[in-house]
Amino acid sequence: MLKLHLRQTLLFSFLLTYASVSAQLTLEAIYSTANLQRLKLPLAGEIWYYADDSARQIHLFDAHHTPWKTVNYPSETNKKITLAPMNLPVSQTTFKADNLLEFVWLFKDSTGKRIKIINEHNQLVYAFSKDANVLTVNELHGSSTKLFVEHGQYFTDGSNFKTSIYSLPSMNLDTTFINASDMRRQKFSYAGEKYYFKNRAANLLEIYNPNYTRWKPAIKIHNTRNELNIPDPIFFADDKTFDADTLVECMFTYRHGNGYPLKKVVSQKNIAIKLAYANSCSNLILDQKSGYPNKLFFIYLPTDCSTTGAKSEVFSLPQRIKEKSLPQLTYIERIILKQFGAKYITLENGGIKLSDTLHHVWKAVPLIPTFNFGVDYYNLPLICDSIVNPDTLLEAIWIEKRHSNSRVLYNFRITKENGDDLITIPNVYHFEISQLDSLTTKLVTKMTNGTTKVWRFTTRTAIQEPLSKDLEVQVSPNPFTTSFTIHHNKPEGPLSIRLYNAMGQLVFTEKNVQNDATIIPPHYLAKGVYFLDITNDAKHVIRRLVKL
Repeated sequence: MLKLHLRQTLLFSFLLTYASVSAQLTLEAIYSTANLQRLKLPLAGEIWYYADDSARQIHLFDAHHTPWKTVNYPSETNKKITLAPMNLPVSQTTFKADNLLEFVWLFKDSTGKRIKIINEHNQLVYAFSKDANVLTVNELHGSSTKLFVEHGQYFTDGSNFKTSIYSLPSMNLDTTFINASDMRRQKFSYAGEKYYFKNRAANLLEIYNPNYTRWKPAIKIHNTRNELNIPDPIFFADDKTFDADTLVECMFTYRHGNGYPLKKVVSQKNIAIKLAYANSCSNLILDQKSGYPNKLFFIYLPTDCSTTGAKSEVFSLPQRIKEKSLPQLTYIERIILKQFGAKYITLENGGIKLSDTLHHVWKAVPLIPTFNFGVDYYNLPLICDSIVNPDTLLEAIWIEKRHSNSRVLYNFRITKENGDDLITIPNVYHFEISQLDSLTTKLVTKMTNGTTKVWRFTTRTAIQEPLSKDLEVQVSPNPFTTSFTIHHNKPEGPLSIRLYNAMGQLVFTEKNVQNDATIIPPHYLAKGVYFLDITNDAKHVIRRLVKL
């Protein structure tokens, strides 16, 4: 078995000969980290990356898990430096229209913190003032990309809080709203694109047009006796969602006199939209899925928050018609299946029950073992179809947690709806079904020993691209001295190549390589073993080369 050995600081192992757990799943790569991330960049395409705080480096890999770049942390002294917690900490062309990677760094020292955007060559792209604490890249289909920068602290009266809006990638400052928090941008059903935010000082909802002019008078969003100081409020605004008129509607969270958070829906006339009378244990969940009618779930618990007397109610929007009342249920969700469309899912009697759009029981999916005191579920089972097998049976995906002799044992499980066990992987404490636009679906499992494994579903499904075979190429001469030629047995367009040394460092790249073209790597390359990664986007192969 051929292994690509890298430096200790890289902490990565990749098997060129894959190992398989079952007929449905194939191990693609193993990373010695628990914080692996997957991205699709506009120029570089699919990448994998992780931050190594001990080595102060970001390690990046291409779609084939081959080392691509290693970027050092900024060389600032006496400061703690980490990737900033935002929705896009690693990007390309987002903040500057070049082909360089961009990293959003958070610097901390005794005087406070500061956020800077620095490219892969350690060049400063942009630095924000010290009171900037939250950055959010906002992408709205059909409109230019914006950056929201929040300044100030949440736990204040709002008088020193503000939000600035920048245009990307130019980083031009468009405007700054004073006392603005929880900035949102969306396309309303009737009125089109709008900006809206919560005025913390005055407890108002303010809505603006795309040119930042005020659209409607500010809306008071709660009674004066109630406080709106919840650290992470749920906040929503739209029109035609709760009522089929052109009035703005907002749903917000506030604190009642008993201290518990409540949700309320009001129109722009500050008239409450009556759905149900909730208490401190109740919850409203707005369900919006593309191509399907909007729904509202009202989860009701008695004042003592017990399950006795609990119920879940489903409303259709905007008519606000109650579709179904489900007693003794504290969990309901709507999922979209590839082959069967929308279904309602509930947890009942130790298993999963699915109902159709008319709330008639459709199927029951048993979980084996069922819920009990010895075995429970680390996260709620994911019910899907066509991810593992392209048949008509549903699949349940979850992590099973067992308690044995004061130890906690974890198993990743995939079973069919009939109870057949498809896949079991031990020692997995977290998983993600990674689905990026137009890219093959992958399974990412975080292991209890601190590593992360990437798996490929080997059964062709409707949501997967066909698996590609290796390129049929010959590289000659091998060993080489100054140049070599790549011959493609079945030419399918130009190739791209990447040459790595034995330490896993990228030393040479070339694109649009035609068949039988002569490749001349840099003359200063030392003698020794190299690995040549050859790809034509759909297929790839790695060849071992020796330079004399």
